[in-house]
Amino acid sequence: MRRAVALLALVGCGGSNAPLVVHPAEYDPIAETLTPLDDGAQLHLQIPPQGGVVLFIGATVEGMGAVQAQLYGSLTLGGVSVGNDRRSSRFVRTAGGDAVEPSLASSVGMANVPVCPDGALIAMGMKATLQVTVTEDSTGRSGSASLSVVPICQQSDPTLRQFCACECAADFTPGKC
Repeated sequence: MRRAVALLALVGCGGSNAPLVVHPAEYDPIAETLTPLDDGAQLHLQIPPQGGVVLFIGATVEGMGAVQAQLYGSLTLGGVSVGNDRRSSRFVRTAGGDAVEPSLASSVGMANVPVCPDGALIAMGMKATLQVTVTEDSTGRSGSASLSVVPICQQSDPTLRQFCACECAADFTPGKC
């Protein structure tokens, strides 16, 4: 009888195999905030400390019980992979408590999807497909979402905006910027 009660407790408390519900979001490293993304959204290309130009991608996830998960982001253009990144991320409850999101303390826990320089695949302002997948480390449960996005350079500093535009131009060549 005791085993049956323990089994029922497990089934009723997170024993679900339901997929996670993933809502892609863009991370702003200056404000340390996540902004939900809608289909067709403009995504702000960022210049990270390691160089190049990336998209900082996170997600708000419903139905997740674990605090450690794999966050995977990928960008494709016309079916061709532009860039992808997988991060082990620590997730925390959102203010409302019904969902979780990666810790907002830094971009380290966000997918840092490399986009530029790669003039053969992308020019700034082109419509691309973003896919975000989150997989719980403890259970292996996952969820994924994809949407159409338009990567753009929109840095407030004109020099950085010009650098971003140059690195992401279709005619980029090494040494050009």
